[in-house]
Amino acid sequence: MSYSAEKIEGSDDLVTKILLLLPARPLFRFKLVSKRWRSLVSNPRFSSLWKPQSFPTLLILQSPFLDYPCYYIPDKTKSKASIRFFDFIMKDDPFDDVVILNCCGGLLLCRKRLFDEYIVCNPTTKEFHTLPSPNVGSLDMSLAFDHSISPHYKVINVGIQFSSNPKDSLCYCLPIEIYSSDTNSWRRSRVQFPKAFLSYLGQCKGVFFNGAIFWIFRGVNSFCYFDIDKEIIHSYQLPKMNEQYYCGCVRGNLHLVGSSVSDSHHIDVFVLENDYSFLGAQSIALIDMNQLHVQFEK
Repeated sequence: MSYSAEKIEGSDDLVTKILLLLPARPLFRFKLVSKRWRSLVSNPRFSSLWKPQSFPTLLILQSPFLDYPCYYIPDKTKSKASIRFFDFIMKDDPFDDVVILNCCGGLLLCRKRLFDEYIVCNPTTKEFHTLPSPNVGSLDMSLAFDHSISPHYKVINVGIQFSSNPKDSLCYCLPIEIYSSDTNSWRRSRVQFPKAFLSYLGQCKGVFFNGAIFWIFRGVNSFCYFDIDKEIIHSYQLPKMNEQYYCGCVRGNLHLVGSSVSDSHHIDVFVLENDYSFLGAQSIALIDMNQLHVQFEK
């Protein structure tokens, strides 16, 4: 080994700087080089500093015809790609059923139906953790994780709790619980979920963006967000759109996409502003597949 190589190998700071430049897949392989390198990569400080240019593309397949979900990760180094199953979290009981509830930052929030267990897993590294049971029955669960801010993730549980008084059979509340992987425990938030959205809860998955969970409610044309750190919850009106629309994060912005009200051959794209209003729509024309087919025939 040359003097320069020995100098690099002998310095944790230099090795760390080199490892920070690696994309996800090679980085996980380098964890196997030695116990020292595994310790450097597993360090929470490394997780907060590591900012890869892109995460591996992941396709999740979930169907009633499958015993449990499977996933596909393209690998440019291999001529053939394979579909993998979530068998790494099914070792205790291979006949159990796994349902994917939410995803965020490369992590998946899953539920094992047979034992009613909640699991957060990383399908790339095949690491997983079983959460302690929430203190109240769950109506909706969302995952919050941003590796550039913290190596720890949080899970937001919207539950339902009825009055213990037999005379108050219709009295109930919708408590919000917050799980932190840092403490491995649930705690109850000081705010509750609005009852006005109870019947619409579960129709859409919560989306984590800018430190908050966003829910889109088509039935009342509104959205609700819960700021996790500040523990405040607010609701706002959505722009006028048709019934089918979707919400998601693209390049650091929260987008709302749906078919245009004025023209069914266009889709409208809205972007969330700092004041929690959606910026005016950008209209995009849809391709007429019949015309496209005729053009290809010519």
